[in-house]
Amino acid sequence: RSSPTWIIETSDDQIVAKWEALQPPVILEAAAPKFHESRDVYSYLFFADVAQQLLNGHLIPGDPYITDIWQPSIGGDRSSCVFALSETFIQVPG
Repeated sequence: RSSPTWIIETSDDQIVAKWEALQPPVILEAAAPKFHESRDVYSYLFFADVAQQLLNGHLIPGDPYITDIWQPSIGGDRSSCVFALSETFIQVPG
């Protein structure tokens, strides 16, 4: 596994986000209303045990923590640091 890094630059600021110690990817397939009341949701999630963000070269303090927010949709306690490479919400008829 690698340590993906994203750099976002504007005319005034630069944000660097880096994730390390990646867990295996998780495919979220949640028919309504499991994740969203009126939409089916599909996403490709990566959870990281280590992460950091810098704003204009200054480290933003904080550490990942384990949370149970994902229990209803994909189960398990997971890291608070997560990024999605894709996410689709499909409106359910009715």
